[in-house]
Amino acid sequence: MAEHDVSAEIRKLRSDFATLQNDVADLTDAIRRSSADRIDDARSSASDQLRESRARLRRQADVARARGREAVDELEENISGHPMSSVAMAFGAGFIAAKLIDLGVRR
Repeated sequence: MAEHDVSAEIRKLRSDFATLQNDVADLTDAIRRSSADRIDDARSSASDQLRESRARLRRQADVARARGREAVDELEENISGHPMSSVAMAFGAGFIAAKLIDLGVRR
């Protein structure tokens, strides 16, 4: 009778161990799926942020380009409106730059 109890206990332990193995396998799969979901969410979020940053950068570049065009147009208008003073200012700026370079070379 004691022998019967021991073999029944062994069968129960084997059954419990098999159940435990299945539970651990299920838990491992659940953790793996959860981790994959988190990675996908993080990747998606990073991709969205990158897209938004690129769009913001493009908008800022367009604004800077428009401002640059406006400045060039304004400069062209000033030069064409006052050609003699523009030539005199360009000559003066070139003269000063040449003197500064000459001073730097002499040292």
